[in-house]
Amino acid sequence: MTGTGLGVGTPLYASPEQATASRAGVDHRSDVFSLGVILYELITGVRPVVAPTYGELLERYARRTGRDLSEIDYYRAFSSWRLAVISEGVYARFLHGAMGGQSLDQATLDGFKLETERLAEDALDALRRTT
Repeated sequence: MTGTGLGVGTPLYASPEQATASRAGVDHRSDVFSLGVILYELITGVRPVVAPTYGELLERYARRTGRDLSEIDYYRAFSSWRLAVISEGVYARFLHGAMGGQSLDQATLDGFKLETERLAEDALDALRRTT
């Protein structure tokens, strides 16, 4: 949620506080929640919660807040790009042994790489829809 109250991010990875379009209670723990969703999906191959489609979420948000979502693809592109950069950083730290002795099996590392590439592709796709 931005200072102006505009929701930013990928809805399926948003914390409950972010998803309700409320600024109350949104802090660093929302980032931890989103990272937890990513890690759960990487490890299990499924999202922890089955949610409505992206279009349904946008429609619900617009209806409840009265906000214009015509520029949402720009924010979606930025959000996916940001998550891809974070994921790439975590992946690189694991590859270089900079995670304090933690190790991951090759399948999990491959999952990180694939998810990072998917997020980057999502960012490009959303950005292409803005032009």
